[in-house]
Amino acid sequence: MVAKWRLSPNLAAMFIVDDCSLSFEIPARDSLGRDAVEGQIAGTQDRVLFTWRLKDRTFRKGDADMKSVEIPYGKVEKVLFKATLGFLNPRLIFDVIDAQLLANVPGTDVGKATLRLPPKSKEAARKFIKMVEFKKTEEAVRISRTRLLDIPEAGKLE
Repeated sequence: MVAKWRLSPNLAAMFIVDDCSLSFEIPARDSLGRDAVEGQIAGTQDRVLFTWRLKDRTFRKGDADMKSVEIPYGKVEKVLFKATLGFLNPRLIFDVIDAQLLANVPGTDVGKATLRLPPKSKEAARKFIKMVEFKKTEEAVRISRTRLLDIPEAGKLE
């Protein structure tokens, strides 16, 4: 007799580690197309991985090397999804606390990047935002717990 185990979809989803990722582009700020960026932003278990490279231009190839920036969830300030009329021009507003993390990425302001997303990425963006908010909350709980355990009287209570 062979035992067959079947998990409900909700229970199975608890065991699957799902990394969210979104492709994006940052358009060039001048008419010649210099410093246009393409890349991917991904949420992993302990950090956001911001991977990018310069896009190719008409008469010049861009930098083929992908550069990546690892951003801990504690350094993410906010992530917003915006679109015109609900579905046109989808973009993700990604703010970090430390401006030095995104300083080398062309097209970003001081610690803020406006990432233009593919047209049908609304659900993936919402999933990414929920995961980042959850991980930020986990990080805040971990920090407050370590602060509480550092208090001498708190160690005696446990």
